[in-house]
Amino acid sequence: MPTIGKRLDRLDAGSLKDELRSKRSAALPDETGGSLMGMIDFERRRIDVVGALAPPPDSVGTTGSFIRGVSKLKMDIEAAASRAGNQIRYIGEWHSHPEGMSSAPSKTDLAQILKLKHAMEIEGLPAISVIVAEKSVSVLIGGPEGAVHG
Repeated sequence: MPTIGKRLDRLDAGSLKDELRSKRSAALPDETGGSLMGMIDFERRRIDVVGALAPPPDSVGTTGSFIRGVSKLKMDIEAAASRAGNQIRYIGEWHSHPEGMSSAPSKTDLAQILKLKHAMEIEGLPAISVIVAEKSVSVLIGGPEGAVHG
């Protein structure tokens, strides 16, 4: 199966970047993150990221890592989808990097996107990971070969 990064032309995060930067700033000096909600349109070759869920209460953010918890996650994803008339779905994950670090993926980030890629492939969907740093945002689509830094 070809990687989604080679099949899709556009990932649109719109004003979500500002929202994620704000969430990152609020959590400093710790890292934070959560699940992404959006739409994947294979016909138009487009991914729209429309929202980021708050991290579940059992998530753990430290100055060097973020582990997204699972408490009430399924319920939160279903509620977000329902509020949008089931036009959106879970499409991936986002997390922040601490001050002084770029948004380039770490070895841990690359391992995480590969794990997510294998899980999402079951439904024929891409894996999406967004990494937010002070001055840049990186987007990984499908796996490490689909990384975009900026």
